[in-house]
Amino acid sequence: MPAGFYYGRLLPRRPGLWRVAARGLAEMAGVSALPEARAAQAVVAHGYEERDVGTVVVGAGATGLAAAREMAQRHRGTGALDVPGHDEVVVVERDDRVGGFLLAEPGGAARVEKLAAEAVAAGAELRRSSVAFGWYEEGVLTVADGAGVTAFRPRRVVLATGTYERGAVLANGDLPGVLLAGGCQRLLVRDGVLPGRSVVVLTDEAYGHRLCPAP
Repeated sequence: MPAGFYYGRLLPRRPGLWRVAARGLAEMAGVSALPEARAAQAVVAHGYEERDVGTVVVGAGATGLAAAREMAQRHRGTGALDVPGHDEVVVVERDDRVGGFLLAEPGGAARVEKLAAEAVAAGAELRRSSVAFGWYEEGVLTVADGAGVTAFRPRRVVLATGTYERGAVLANGDLPGVLLAGGCQRLLVRDGVLPGRSVVVLTDEAYGHRLCPAP
């Protein structure tokens, strides 16, 4: 459906047909009923927790870690400690390591270690291998990890989930061996995998020139 389409006018004079159409539209939009029995069993099996916290930061790259440090320091300096839970800052990172794209940069691991240490020293809690999968109107942010599901009720949420690279549009650009710069750097720096020996860099911005400096 195009943006701005008013679904309620689709079948205004036939409520029965509209109810059927609405269910179909809801399924296409990804809205449906949970399998309650299986969902309840999963919660019992893996654990469920509810927490009132001051701030949840989603994403533990350079920006997320810096934001967590700042928010933790701010909580400690504004008297929020008088309200149980409102001084807590929780950082949620889906990867098993914090740092994000910094881990793909030469020398980035040292910067990550420093930023993470500062955030923890300020009072932030780092949760790795945790996926924020829902943010609801009631103010609940749900996070899943190996221990189960945690329903946070934060006073504020900071989204620091990073960006996606946009590749150049060219013929056969999806063939094996054609990589985005970030993926190439992750292979080389973070994972220790040599992506290739003969490399051509196609770029129209300063970032690409930093990857391939002039001799």
